[in-house]
Amino acid sequence: MVEPSDARTPRWVKVFAIAGVAVVVLVVVLLLTGHGPGRHLRHGGSRPVPSAPGGPAW
Repeated sequence: MVEPSDARTPRWVKVFAIAGVAVVVLVVVLLLTGHGPGRHLRHGGSRPVPSAPGGPAW
């Protein structure tokens, strides 16, 4: 039979679990406060027109 003291979770597992939870919480907070990827999308749906010849070709 395995002793309870021998069945501990390794430290690296705990570190990765805490880091993963922190990342998930950060993403949720950013999405709820309006700092998600949607703010970088164009809401008009049209592509911008270059203002001068030789400008960036969108």
